[in-house]
Amino acid sequence: MIVTSKNRTIPLSIPVGFFFLGEGFLLAFALLFALHPEALAVLTVVFLVAPILVVLFLAVDLLVEDLPGAGVHLDLLAADD
Repeated sequence: MIVTSKNRTIPLSIPVGFFFLGEGFLLAFALLFALHPEALAVLTVVFLVAPILVVLFLAVDLLVEDLPGAGVHLDLLAADD
């Protein structure tokens, strides 16, 4: 048992279970990369390149919004002529 400063108790099996769960994921990824090294390239693109592209897209979107004339194309599309 783990006792917190507010006299709450946490069964020791909960943190130990998270430890073994994390170790299981680590071993699964190690086995994946040992059997399929190309998976590392795929995960690199998914977890590294894709978030960078999302951040760049959002930054450009914010910059374009502040430019004069931004949103004109939306006004033209909404016109009922």
